[in-house]
Amino acid sequence: MKAKTNFIFHYENKFLIPLIGIIILLFSSCVDQEVLRSERAIQKSQTELTGNESEASNGTNPSLDDPSAPFDGNIETGSNITDGFTYGRADLRHFVDPFDGTYKTKITVPKNLAGLLYISGINVSGLSERLIRVRFNFGREYEPIDVPATVGRAPGITPQTDIEVLILDMSSQPFNRIRLMYDLFDYTNYDGDNDGVEVISDSVVPTDAKSTNLYCRGLFLEHDPSFEDVTGDTGKCDASSDTCLYAYAKISDSHLYNSSGYTTTPSVAQIDHSGSVYTSDSTYDGLRCLSDSDRIDDLKLVLNSSNIGDNTTLTIGDTVTMADGSTMTFNGPFRTYNYTNWEITGDAIFSSIDSAGDEPKGVFQKYLTTQSAANGFRSFLYPRFGKMELSKDTEYVGLSSTTLSTATRSPIKKMISSGETDYMDGCNLRVSNYDPYTNEGLSSCNVTATIEIISLDPETGAQTKILKTPNKTLKLQIIRPSLVDYAGREVLFEALKTCQNSKDCKSDECCFNQRCWSKRIVTQCKENVTDQGNLPVGSTCGSDFQCSSLCCSGSTKVCAPHVNNFTDKYKVLCSKSPGQTCVAQEWCQKVDLRKCLVVKTGISITGKQECGLRCYNVPTFAECRDGVCVPPQPYAVPAFDPLDPNRCNQALDPPKNLNQLK
Repeated sequence: MKAKTNFIFHYENKFLIPLIGIIILLFSSCVDQEVLRSERAIQKSQTELTGNESEASNGTNPSLDDPSAPFDGNIETGSNITDGFTYGRADLRHFVDPFDGTYKTKITVPKNLAGLLYISGINVSGLSERLIRVRFNFGREYEPIDVPATVGRAPGITPQTDIEVLILDMSSQPFNRIRLMYDLFDYTNYDGDNDGVEVISDSVVPTDAKSTNLYCRGLFLEHDPSFEDVTGDTGKCDASSDTCLYAYAKISDSHLYNSSGYTTTPSVAQIDHSGSVYTSDSTYDGLRCLSDSDRIDDLKLVLNSSNIGDNTTLTIGDTVTMADGSTMTFNGPFRTYNYTNWEITGDAIFSSIDSAGDEPKGVFQKYLTTQSAANGFRSFLYPRFGKMELSKDTEYVGLSSTTLSTATRSPIKKMISSGETDYMDGCNLRVSNYDPYTNEGLSSCNVTATIEIISLDPETGAQTKILKTPNKTLKLQIIRPSLVDYAGREVLFEALKTCQNSKDCKSDECCFNQRCWSKRIVTQCKENVTDQGNLPVGSTCGSDFQCSSLCCSGSTKVCAPHVNNFTDKYKVLCSKSPGQTCVAQEWCQKVDLRKCLVVKTGISITGKQECGLRCYNVPTFAECRDGVCVPPQPYAVPAFDPLDPNRCNQALDPPKNLNQLK
């Protein structure tokens, strides 16, 4: 029986050993094939990512003629070839609007945008194992801004679903470096009933530069997704039927021209700054913005002009007689910049809204005298019109009607109470919300030409472009910085509102340094304070506030010098004695106060820190308390026991100068 058992065991071993060997060989062959397929896929991905453009340019691959051929690999054109990515080539399709959470192909964000920005697309999962950045190329200059990105999940378009998106870290505010060299144009449809008549209302007029109907004109035609050459004969945007809403064009508000042929940029709104009546306020006539109109009466009213030709409508070259008797030349309410490089030309510049079906899409609606961009008026420049907040009894020039084709600028309007005006020309908002330091205003913008995905090699730092053909319909517009408070009110724009006096500001604001400030910051407007002060040194005075130096000598009652430029060489202090009036501490006399410190004195022969109590005389300003100089409080003397073994634990290094004792 034992011999039989051994025979069976020997037989099984003889059978199992070859079987196990066969299984191992089969498994290893499967692994080798899988590795080979993976290596081929990766090699193909690298080849296409670096060589597609060169192969396409020399025409050696006949399959490029077919956009759906396997070599194309662009999901947007319908190929399903997986060229090295786990799930196919990636493509960007939508932004997640950071303000309303909706998916859009065009969003507008302030240049100080911080936090996270989401971009959805196709096959984003294939980027999860790569070190990637999203590159935004702005404007005609392709000014690049790279933003680090990772793959994450966000709520989808349909409820209760989520999708993988690119998450961009905007915490460093990378768009703050972008120059806003272009302008927004308003292509809102104000012809709601399609009868060729534009009518404005609060429900239609955009009050936010993030409106979807505003387009930034700052791109070449090849990057303009709205470009439509209807005639198809030139490939240019030069016919009245053509559309190109992003095509580059640059204009600004203009003023009258002097005898030398020079003009200036308007900086004052059509508001009465004198506090009496608009027609008597001629001080700012040379700086007021012009009405966007061809009516002579409108221009006369805005500039307090006594005479402008003999016609009822304006023409280029009209002579304008100002209130002071001087004469200037009218060449239109706008001027063009860099016209020879405009991407929109010819008849496409003008798109009138006179008949049913007319669409806003040009730069101007109409022109003066001859058809030329320099002669255009009724501009689409944002804002076309708007409302301002003014104080009670302030006179201003507003539209007489909400029907634009018949609206005039007369008569002069007056604020019955503090609050919003009627609709005014858009130039009033542009000149009142302009920052000369950054050269940015309400209409300033920039826009992406292309948006790319860049893959970085973690070892060499080499960059590879992932998208073969970036989706040009995906647009990101940048506008000036914005800051919204807890109630949703814009607070940063208001800080940039310019003014000549407090009449240009809201009822709860004051004008200082040509900026409107909330009365929560500036407690009293200068117009409500009796004008006093600015007396030179040596003038007789009764208080410190009457002197330009804010130092009225208590003994001589004469304005004394006070110069504190923080250098010992030229410092001259008021030095008022205790008991005399003062405006701040530095106008009071300095006295020497005794200040004692426990300081290090060296190291003993045993290596132990030695210290001692040392006292110094410190010149100190007397305190200005309730407008009167009072002696300063003496310094407390620190406790010091020479026999305490821990006496040097808190010892300080000895001071090198008096500044270290303050």
